[in-house]
Amino acid sequence: MILSDRLLVRAELLKNHGVEGLNANLSKAGLGRPLPDLTIPETGTARYVAVPVAGSDLDAVLDVLRQTADEPGDVLRDVRFGATTTGAGKPGRFELLGEKTGHGVADAAWTPVEATAMGPQPNWRALDDRPVIALLDSGVLANHPWLPQPVDGQPFVHDADGWAQVRALDVPALPPIGKERNLGSHLGHGTFIAGIIRRVAPDAQVLSVKVMDALGQVNEENVIAALEWLAGYGGRVDVVLMAFGRKVENGDDSSSSADRVKKAVDALAGRGVRVVMSAGNDATTDPVFPACYAPLAGPGVTSVGGGLSKDFPEEYSSRGPWVTDWRLGGEVVSLMPLTPEGKKLAGAGYAQWTGTSFSAAIFAGELAANSSAS
Repeated sequence: MILSDRLLVRAELLKNHGVEGLNANLSKAGLGRPLPDLTIPETGTARYVAVPVAGSDLDAVLDVLRQTADEPGDVLRDVRFGATTTGAGKPGRFELLGEKTGHGVADAAWTPVEATAMGPQPNWRALDDRPVIALLDSGVLANHPWLPQPVDGQPFVHDADGWAQVRALDVPALPPIGKERNLGSHLGHGTFIAGIIRRVAPDAQVLSVKVMDALGQVNEENVIAALEWLAGYGGRVDVVLMAFGRKVENGDDSSSSADRVKKAVDALAGRGVRVVMSAGNDATTDPVFPACYAPLAGPGVTSVGGGLSKDFPEEYSSRGPWVTDWRLGGEVVSLMPLTPEGKKLAGAGYAQWTGTSFSAAIFAGELAANSSAS
């Protein structure tokens, strides 16, 4: 949904003019002084602050602030695809940890950007053998115009249809391009990751396994079913990517379901499949499962944090000795099933998003690219 009572304002604009200065301009335009006092974070120019707007028409305030700004993108509508997460950390359910502040700027999940930010499409060529990344996520809008159409019967995205869900998923179908529709906070998560994979590993195919609902929640039993199915899958799988997790309660990740996840991961690694898991976005050293299992699982199993290294993590990223690898995941640009147009959502779009999900996606893409090269 697009919130009707707040905007995203670039921190640099707030620093340069101050809330008082922006309110003065709004007052001159006859809109009163609708912006509240707020703390401006000490961040880079690419960061946004969620600014409530009270007592004035949001569109009118947006127009005046954009006239004050250097660039139209300095002030945006707050596109909130996040809902308050309930039951975080309970065994039996994984979530995209830190999905509000950790998975985007200010309080928004992601920020829309222009198509030009994505760059040109890589060529999609027919190959006798191509690497495959099994993406356990929310599904992919395969007909996004930036993604390639099948060549010689070889699609970029193949939906896994041979596994059986244990728990029913609240995963609405991705809307057709041009169809207006509101999304849950993470219905576009799989499409966003697919765009990253396409750029990093242009020859890789995505095997899409839908386990995530529209709010980024994943039932642990479905993860087990999907992993066990993949372990016996007859087709090629080079990498399994899981960009979700849960906090480890009281240091315990040894529930019966967690043990089954570990065994399924071990079975995949025993087949030579690389398993990649995101570390989470809590900015703490608190372990996140299943990522924290990576150093115990042995070769081929990786947990990926956001940053250059353990010594230079990005601010949002979880970190600790259980994080085995690092990739920059801040303000990544990729694809969205829908994009804001006016006050509605329509058409296939592009977005900027931050999180270790995208660090893990980059790492998984690199593994697939290396597999393709070899």
